[in-house]
Amino acid sequence: MDKQEGADYGHLLNELIRSAERAQSEISRMQQALLQVIHRNSIVDIAASTDVHLQMLERMYKRYADSLDQADSFLQTRPPGDQHQSLSTDSTILRLLESFRLLEKEYADTRFFCTLFLSQHRV
Repeated sequence: MDKQEGADYGHLLNELIRSAERAQSEISRMQQALLQVIHRNSIVDIAASTDVHLQMLERMYKRYADSLDQADSFLQTRPPGDQHQSLSTDSTILRLLESFRLLEKEYADTRFFCTLFLSQHRV
């Protein structure tokens, strides 16, 4: 990997970190909306279904937190201006990028189901 490719990976990783932070913020807002559904409805079936969606969001939030920790750890240990990245550094970057990509796909599905549920149960 040449110097430019390494810089591109770093830039891409930083973009993914910002995207993950936005997703975590969105997850928190959806969790609050789901909790409001529980407070407004005492119907057991709705509360149980709401809890399932809350658990899905909590799992996604934790996975984003883990991915952010891994990315932050990588960025902290990488020497500034590292022009000669090793193969292990390259594979670490690629593994982080792939992990974020898969996480974003899973979150898109989770967000869809939670948004659909909320649209059906908001007063």
